[in-house]
Amino acid sequence: MIKIIYLVLEILAIVICTYIIHERKIKFSIYAYLFMLFEVFYMLLVDNKMVSGETLPIIYISFVLFVLLEFNENIIDAVYKSILSLLVITIAQMIIYFPGVIVYELTKNDSIMAVFVNSICLIIIFITRKCDIYRKISKLCDKKQLKYFLVVMVGFSIIIYYIYRIKGHKTITLDVYVVSLVFIITVIYVVLRWQRANYETEIKEKQIDSIRSCDESLQRLIQDTRKNQHDFHNHLLAIFGMHSSIDTYEELVKAQEEYCNKISDKNLFNKILYGINDPILAGFVYNKVCNMAEKGIKINFKVSVSSNKIEYVSIYDLNEIIGILIDNACEAVIENNVKEEVYFEIIESVKQLSIVIRNRSEIIPEDNIIQFFKVGYSNKAENRGFGLSKIMDLKDKYNFEIFVNNRTIESDNWFEIIITINKKMSLK
Repeated sequence: MIKIIYLVLEILAIVICTYIIHERKIKFSIYAYLFMLFEVFYMLLVDNKMVSGETLPIIYISFVLFVLLEFNENIIDAVYKSILSLLVITIAQMIIYFPGVIVYELTKNDSIMAVFVNSICLIIIFITRKCDIYRKISKLCDKKQLKYFLVVMVGFSIIIYYIYRIKGHKTITLDVYVVSLVFIITVIYVVLRWQRANYETEIKEKQIDSIRSCDESLQRLIQDTRKNQHDFHNHLLAIFGMHSSIDTYEELVKAQEEYCNKISDKNLFNKILYGINDPILAGFVYNKVCNMAEKGIKINFKVSVSSNKIEYVSIYDLNEIIGILIDNACEAVIENNVKEEVYFEIIESVKQLSIVIRNRSEIIPEDNIIQFFKVGYSNKAENRGFGLSKIMDLKDKYNFEIFVNNRTIESDNWFEIIITINKKMSLK
């Protein structure tokens, strides 16, 4: 009977601590009562040698299941907060154990000492339930990566323990096998979720980078607009005053045309903003060409994207494709001492989106071109950079087509990459 008492006291402390860490009001549900009943029953089975003591970790699985059902959390958070609750109770019991030794010396009874330790532990947990320390403990390792790491390490530790026990006994009972299998499956699942979380984090970082790039483009556009408005009146006065210093009509027309062309060239990149309707793509491309111009690279382009919001391909993946192509083309003309000129176009039609990028280059053999798209390949002297392998990953994701070739234009060789994204295929 006394064994049941200290088991109940310990379970009560664990359950109350779990409610506190979840910042919930302590109100026992049917799941809490079922978990406590199951743990007491299972411990009695183990104590009476009806079930192997090696299967005791099944209690932890039932505890995680209780947390899942009671607090409606995903499995990672449930395991993580279950571990925290157990750690809090274990530390409290270790601290109380020292005065518990005095009780043992007086009674010479392990069970009475266990009742004393668990009673004091339960009282302390209940009294301190409103302290801020529990919230701090919960937030201490609240980063998702640390959660996965903690869960995986605990799972691996249990699996290694079972492997050690199996090797020591040379045999394994059915109940131990089932428990160890459950932990192996759990660890595999958590590892897969960990990989998925890393991928989602990478996607969010790309989204933040794209939004930041758009913000930079907007700020740049605001500055250019303010400057142009300041200069606009001066330009009008200059054009209007030309007639007073030019004698013939033909010379006046020619002078005005040249002046207007210079103004148009100065505002050339504004065509991107009304040639691409998707604001995120427009902002990204505008920022890219402005950076290219600042490096002294001549840019010729053609853009026509009618979609207000591109949905047949992730806008962040599309920005990454365009960014990789433009960056590699810029690096190529700078590194290879050729005329620093790059041409690109982004054209959307009813069925597809085409991206073309080309730069002046030496003729590149076909075998070398194939190497550009392999993971880890990077040879700046031959025009391409490391990021092209990423484009191949996105090709598998969206099933688009890539055409790479050397193209002769006015007796000069241009290295050209064409990507064609089929709207229907990419939506599958």
